[in-house]
Amino acid sequence: MKKTNENSTVSYEPVQVCDNVAIRFTKSVSGGNLNLYGKIMKGETEVGTVTYDSRNNVLITSVKPFDALDKAELAAVYAAIPECINEMLEE
Repeated sequence: MKKTNENSTVSYEPVQVCDNVAIRFTKSVSGGNLNLYGKIMKGETEVGTVTYDSRNNVLITSVKPFDALDKAELAAVYAAIPECINEMLEE
């Protein structure tokens, strides 16, 4: 049987970037387009998102509200994102 489209979704274990902050990533492939999504969590509260679109090679990170993370937490999030994205892209 011939496939017309291949779709898949993979959820990853949370990446702990510092004591109280983690990023929960999901990789979605649909129609040959790869998208990576992440929820930035402080405890059990979502405080931001990460989105990577392979078609346009765009990475967007948002923190809402901006003061939800202190300077050290924010630095840890931004330091962890490139490594996480590259690791998922290499799979």
